[in-house]
Amino acid sequence: MKTDIFKIIFFTTLIISATLFNGCKEATSSQKYTPVVRVFMHNPGEYSFLYQEGKELKSYSFQWLMNGNKYYKIFTDVENGSPMWAEIIKIPPRIGNDEWYMNIHIHNSNEINGGNFRNGKNNGQTIEVE
Repeated sequence: MKTDIFKIIFFTTLIISATLFNGCKEATSSQKYTPVVRVFMHNPGEYSFLYQEGKELKSYSFQWLMNGNKYYKIFTDVENGSPMWAEIIKIPPRIGNDEWYMNIHIHNSNEINGGNFRNGKNNGQTIEVE
């Protein structure tokens, strides 16, 4: 009888703790940037972009991101005459690091430019290969 009460208390505490812990997690966040005016490829699969905010050009890159898993996707789904755009999505971790997604929406692949890179001892600039 005493053991049953302890089991009930233990499992009730476990369920309440799990519910509270799960409820305190950070929400997924996303930010849209438009218009994107230039896209840079720094390494294969690693990109950044320039976007216009009023009369100011601003850049966005994951190079500052030390911890976290970074994922990049390029979509050629923007109609001619429509502005290019990008979306940054941050998914908080269940275990481990945040996941960051950079989804860039462009007209066509000709809009991807070479960008500077630095990996270990080497640095330089990627160039467009035709």
